[in-house]
Amino acid sequence: MSSTYLSMPGEKFGPCKKACKHRDCAQTRKMAETPCRICSEPIGYDRHFYQEQDWKVLVHEVCLVEEIEAERMNLDELAKHIQEDVS
Repeated sequence: MSSTYLSMPGEKFGPCKKACKHRDCAQTRKMAETPCRICSEPIGYDRHFYQEQDWKVLVHEVCLVEEIEAERMNLDELAKHIQEDVS
């Protein structure tokens, strides 16, 4: 899985700087306004993010990495407790 990002309005590959009727620009703006699954902040522009569940759910790359690291730490802690109980 690779992350992606949205270019700023007016930049190459970004939406038009001013309001327009282009479908691609509207889609990009809508994605930028979509809240991150984890932090609930807008995905925004020039910020890497992932698309989950058939592109319906967006999550900042930083937020997802932090979530995965927290889960890994919890699993490590659980394994440590299990090892202590077995010993």
